[in-house]
Parts: sequence; structure tokens; C-alpha cells
Amino acid sequence: MILEGLAELEPRLPAIMVTFILISVMIALYIYFGFNFYIKGRRAKLDAQKSYYKGLGMYIITVAMSEGLYLFDYMNRVLYDERVFKTIEMYEIELGVQIESLFEPNYFVIIFMMLCFSLIFLAAPLEKYLLGRKRRPLTWAAVIVTPMPLIARIIEVNIYNWTGEELTQTSTYYYFTSAIWLINIGVLSMAMLVLFSQYLKMGIKAPVGSKLRAKSKEIVVGLMIWILAILTSSSVLKSIWDDGNEWLSRLVNNVPLAEIFYLMPFIIPGLLLLSLGLITAGFTRDYG
Repeated sequence: MILEGLAELEPRLPAIMVTFILISVMIALYIYFGFNFYIKGRRAKLDAQKSYYKGLGMYIITVAMSEGLYLFDYMNRVLYDERVFKTIEMYEIELGVQIESLFEPNYFVIIFMMLCFSLIFLAAPLEKYLLGRKRRPLTWAAVIVTPMPLIARIIEVNIYNWTGEELTQTSTYYYFTSAIWLINIGVLSMAMLVLFSQYLKMGIKAPVGSKLRAKSKEIVVGLMIWILAILTSSSVLKSIWDDGNEWLSRLVNNVPLAEIFYLMPFIIPGLLLLSLGLITAGFTRDYG
């Protein structure tokens, strides 16, 4: 009855609300799983296990919260036609100047800072115990790049006041701020590659058919599906809401494959559920 009432007001609302609810449930499950992992680290006897489990738990929680920030902002736009976080377009209107940025919404500033900060606790045990590094360059890189998104945004918003030059795509300052963003992404990507490589090596070294090899595959595939779900969230939500009327029109006119619209609310939650199942199985099964 509630969904029918919503449909009378806005035909796209039932689909987008189902999507919001399902993704929110999955985010809560990821946070729960992350906390369990953190607690497991606190109870571990070995220092290596303590650091690693706690670091991975914090990283899982942070990534889930980052997805929640994006979802909260998008939900606010759908229900109230307002944004929780400012965008570059808002700054342009407010300041009356042109500003170009690789990442326009301010939630990206918060998300990247959160991810890099949590990466410190994930990278440290990886480099110390698994890679045997004394200097731990990835950990220090995470420390250095953590404030970079905020620095980039401050420069983007204030560069006109400082220099009198608008931040266009041909501006030298645009290349500088873009480099800051890309360095941040590069460090995060490098950390994930290191994490993947360690689990793959662990599986390769294990005997064929062993539970340890199965664990390695489950964790790596689970993490890859998780990344896929995060990267495609924006496109799926936009297809449901921004392009929803077009999809509904196709349904009314019996256009082939228009029924895909009914499946869209379950794509991201389905990927997140599959990912969580694989990761959970990989980390909790018995290896004896």
C-alpha cells in the first residue's frame, strides 16, 4: 500500500526506495562484519594478528561508511531535492567564477580522507608482518595523502581569490589540483593491489585442493566484487532515478528488455551480498 501511494506521487519512487533500503541493510552488515573483525583482532594473542585483524576491520567499516555517505547524499537529493554536501557547481554560483575539478561533490573529500586514514592501519601490519618491510613506504604514503583531498578542495575554491585566475581545464593550477587527486587515488589503488597480491600468493603457495587455496580465491574475488559494486553504484542509482522515466516509458510501450528496470534495485545489493558472503567465508572457515 505504501509503495502504491508513492507510485501515484512519483512512479520512480518505489524502485529507488527499495534500492535505498536494500543497500542500507548491506552497509549495516558490512559495518557489523568489520566490527567483528576488529574485536577478533583485540582478542588475538599474536601481535601480527592483532594489528592485521584490527586494521582490516577498520578499513571494512570505513569503506562501508563511505558508501553510506554517498547514499545519504543521493537519498536527500531524491526525497528533498537538496544536497547534504556542497558541489563545485554550488561554489561557482556562490563565487561567480568557473571552477573545474575531477571530483565535484564535497563528499569525495571526506570519503578519500577517511579511506586514506583507515589505510594507515591496514598498510602498517601488511608491510611489517607480511612483506617484512622496515621502512613501510605504503604506510607513510597513506599518512601523507590523507589530508590531500582537503588541500585540493581548498585550492580549487580559493585559487581565484589568491591569483585572480579562474580554475579552467587549461589552467596550470587545474593540473596541480588534479595531480593531488590522482596521487590520492594512486595510493589507495596501490594498497588494494598489495592486498590482492598477498592473498593470491598465499593461495598459490598452498597445496592444490587445500582449504587455504580456496580461502585465497574467495577473499580476492569477494574484494573485487565489492569494488565493482561501489564503482557501479552511481550508474545504477542514476539509471533508476535520473533515467527512470525513460525506462518506465519503455515498459509502457513494451520495448524489449525494458523489464531490466525491475531488476535494477537488486543489482548493487546483490553484488554486496555476494561479496560479503565470499569475504566472510574466506576469513571465517576452518583451515585445519
